[in-house]
Amino acid sequence: MVRPPMPTRIARASLTIHAPLARVWDIVLDLPRYREWNPFIRDVDLAGPPAIGKRFKLRVRFASGLPFVSPERFVVIDPPRDGEATLVYDFDALMHRLGLLHASRVQTLRQPDPAGPTHYDTHETFTGPFAALIPFAGVQAGFAAHASALKARAES
Repeated sequence: MVRPPMPTRIARASLTIHAPLARVWDIVLDLPRYREWNPFIRDVDLAGPPAIGKRFKLRVRFASGLPFVSPERFVVIDPPRDGEATLVYDFDALMHRLGLLHASRVQTLRQPDPAGPTHYDTHETFTGPFAALIPFAGVQAGFAAHASALKARAES
């Protein structure tokens, strides 16, 4: 018997930031300070610096006011090298371990010209039977707000 394909949803945001890649990377990697500038993130529970395999919690607030706690785990931390840097973390709740929802957030920075701007791209792919239950419009709006606030923070 052939199973139907799992629902997949992708939230994304992308923009150009007129700041050096190293500055933008420092802001992206300093998760505990997100609450100072990021309208989507109320707080981050992270003990110590980010590290591969380390778990943390994002306390988000959707534009609707709905709060949500999202357990996450770092899977890629590639600091700036050759004009690129990448941070990836995966949703790490019970729903993930039961195979009901997989979500992976990727944040990529590119600065092809060392004297030029940095391009920021983020996307999160949601798959699994529970993917259709994600408040997708809220996630998409949160990513757009995050990107705009990151730009403002890095350019100030």
